Amino acid sequence: MMNKKSLTGAIIATVMASSIFNVGFAAAAGTPVMRPTNMPIKVLYNARQIATDVQPVNVNGTVLVPIRFVSDKLGGKLTLTGKKISIVKGSSKLELTMGSSSATINGKAIPLPVSVRVSSGRTLVPLRVVSEGLNVSVQWDSVLRFVWIGSKSVPKIEDIAKPVDIKPFLPFYKGKEYLAEVYEEVPYKKISVLTVNDFPFTLGIRTFYRIDLAYDTNRSLFIQTTSLDNSAMGFSYYYLINNSLPRFRPEARYLRSSPESGIRKKFHPIISQADKINDQIQNYNELTIKDISYLGLSGDFRIKDDETSAIIIKNPWR
Repeated sequence: MMNKKSLTGAIIATVMASSIFNVGFAAAAGTPVMRPTNMPIKVLYNARQIATDVQPVNVNGTVLVPIRFVSDKLGGKLTLTGKKISIVKGSSKLELTMGSSSATINGKAIPLPVSVRVSSGRTLVPLRVVSEGLNVSVQWDSVLRFVWIGSKSVPKIEDIAKPVDIKPFLPFYKGKEYLAEVYEEVPYKKISVLTVNDFPFTLGIRTFYRIDLAYDTNRSLFIQTTSLDNSAMGFSYYYLINNSLPRFRPEARYLRSSPESGIRKKFHPIISQADKINDQIQNYNELTIKDISYLGLSGDFRIKDDETSAIIIKNPWR
């Protein structure tokens, strides 16, 4: 087990090596900036993702969502007759026609900014008509690319993740066992395993909204984490790889952006020369996103006041 002094030294060495690499990289190739990130639109009901088999789309500024999935989640009764769709929820009745640029709400016709359309067998309708027709709060968040339906109160991590025994995961930590320890030199006994569908969640002072893949102008690949975070301090990931050393990744601070107050986008590289400097991994630049099994959140995280847990996220891009 690594003692506290050794643990601190290992982390500092990794951070310094990564920082040196980032500065050198910027000087050699011109300061890189992040390219626009492909962030798929996500639909949330009471701050939980709604699983859909058709991706929502943005057409000339109008967001279209798959109406059946949304209707079912809201408890509406949907009836399909030919090209006509009727949805009843309580005292509200919404009527739509595929290909039409108008809808009827409780017998009153309203124009639609974009026609109702069909994609892969699913009917997509403008977001606004869902709000008005089903009498529910619906908001489009262009920064997060979230469709918020109902409450926007994000749950705490302990409300969505049940810690399990860490023992089956310990082989992933071989060679860097300190990553499976609390900073007080006490090994984690539990681990919380999340998936990308568990976002958003609140952990300590941060609300983690989503993770995406992003490239900079030098085509280097990063994990982009979008969070609500008023702290100037960043956080680090570590990558768990089957039959290989874990890879520690501090944030590339020079790439951080804040598209609006409190919202921050932080970037952690997939490839880092620190792997060669610290761990003598000569083929460090051959690491790919598909090699990574889990992304670990580095730090002493309290799932509850008296309970610590390692936290890892199953890699959705394998």
